[in-house]
Amino acid sequence: MQTVVVYVKYPTSEKEWVIGLTWAILPHELAFEVELGSKSILYCLNLAQNVFDMSLRDEVSYNILIVSQTSHCSKSLQLFSEMVLNGMKHDTVSFVGVLSACATISAIKQGKEIHAFAVRRLFHEHLFVSNSLLDLYTKCERIDLSRKVFDSIENRDVASWNTMILGYGMLGDLHTAIDMFEAMREDGVEHNSVSYIAVLSACSHGGLVDKGKKYFNDMLARNIEPSQMHYACMVDLRGRSGLMDEATNLITGLPFKPDSNVWAALLGACRLHGNVDLGSWAAVSSWVLCSSLKYVR
Repeated sequence: MQTVVVYVKYPTSEKEWVIGLTWAILPHELAFEVELGSKSILYCLNLAQNVFDMSLRDEVSYNILIVSQTSHCSKSLQLFSEMVLNGMKHDTVSFVGVLSACATISAIKQGKEIHAFAVRRLFHEHLFVSNSLLDLYTKCERIDLSRKVFDSIENRDVASWNTMILGYGMLGDLHTAIDMFEAMREDGVEHNSVSYIAVLSACSHGGLVDKGKKYFNDMLARNIEPSQMHYACMVDLRGRSGLMDEATNLITGLPFKPDSNVWAALLGACRLHGNVDLGSWAAVSSWVLCSSLKYVR
């Protein structure tokens, strides 16, 4: 009897929230990796479906298909329901997979039904399921429901906090997003790369330039290496506030070639402040980058 290992990456900018789920059920070794909410699937879905159709169907084979179908909510829900009809028991993976499918298309009605079912089966107490519920409700713009789930989690992890910070920031409640960032450490949870993206984005949208710079320097002091997304947030932070020279100098001083997120941040600032010349530079640079990527592919 071998172990089946599944790594599920939550749909975040950095794709860093990783859950390791382990089963010891299948008589052969199988490993796969899925990026939920992403178009990048790291295995052949058709092959997985063919294996499922040919093999003896059990909980593990159903879970594999449920997780793989997160971009097809109706199919994921169908498989989840089939498990009940076939007398099979759901586990954490089943709930995480189907909730992620609902979150992908903001299917709140179906998500609420799965949530109620999880409560009846006591799976809502599992951290991975709770985090999936947070992701669902924030994407459905029901931060009130997210907060209820969040407050009920006894041992919150960094993914729990990041989801709430991103959710509040996305809905424009910037001060609450920043307050939650500050509260993380008080709860004994250390900030990670995604945490800083979330708070820098909130600072940018709120015009809090000095606070954003402070958080960025704090990140560097904690030896968290800035990514393209962090720099895009810092360009946006300066650009939205009209500090176009600072934004430009930041881009020209980057330790790597700016990606589309960085150029989009500058282009948005130029559009906001009517800077045609700088906007043309950003637009052309972004076009050249996209063209070169298409050529490489």
